Amino acid sequence: GGMYVFKILDTFAAGTSIVFAILMQVVAVSWVYGVDQFCSDIYQMTGHRPGLYWRVCWKILCPTFLLIIVISSFLHYRPLTYKGSMGLYTYPTFANVIGWGVALSSMLMIPGYAIYYLLTRKGTLKQRLAKGITPKRDHEDIARTDDVKRFRLKHWMTV
Repeated sequence: GGMYVFKILDTFAAGTSIVFAILMQVVAVSWVYGVDQFCSDIYQMTGHRPGLYWRVCWKILCPTFLLIIVISSFLHYRPLTYKGSMGLYTYPTFANVIGWGVALSSMLMIPGYAIYYLLTRKGTLKQRLAKGITPKRDHEDIARTDDVKRFRLKHWMTV
């Protein structure tokens, strides 16, 4: 049974779910936190601002290719098989369901926490969303002025 369990975990826990988590990180850093702010942080640490190539990769290329990989892995899914010394073994349906449960358990935590955050905070939906996507240092400004830099079109369009 060990190799069969390993194959399930190797296929489902180490594939699409990791790429999905990386996609969420890239989107969080480049789109939500903002490439401009991220480049400013890198400048403070290194004394150099990343060039246009890196900003385009972080904002456009990486999210696009990662999304294609995630979608492709769902579209090209085939039920598990294992070729061992006894021949080809096709996993039963319940094993594939368990595998997808393992994969989805980690993938659904990311949007699940975002929904939990929005439902458990005080304020209007706009204020809760604003505080959820901005650093803590900006929360007082949001409460005082209701001006959210990340709600402006410039924040989302900057490369």
